[in-house]
Amino acid sequence: MTGRVITQSHRDKIGAANSIALKGVLAPDRVARLALRVRGEGNPAAKLNENQVREIKIALRDRIKREILAQRYNVSVATIKAIRSGKLWKHVVI
Repeated sequence: MTGRVITQSHRDKIGAANSIALKGVLAPDRVARLALRVRGEGNPAAKLNENQVREIKIALRDRIKREILAQRYNVSVATIKAIRSGKLWKHVVI
């Protein structure tokens, strides 16, 4: 691929993902795409950074309403719910 640097850690992820694909869990091309996916604030479309997500997770733990957090950080309530459930930003720990 021109313009993209694939690090050794990415190669390791691809190798691990391909071993899962060989067992028939996912199609190999889908697994390779998932392994190269950019997470968190490395994604150019990200509206939040890791510090903000930590603050959101702490506020959720302290029972601050999702609607208030969504307004404060200018994201949807669905985004706050996804952060709480671990579907988004699961790599950020508090």
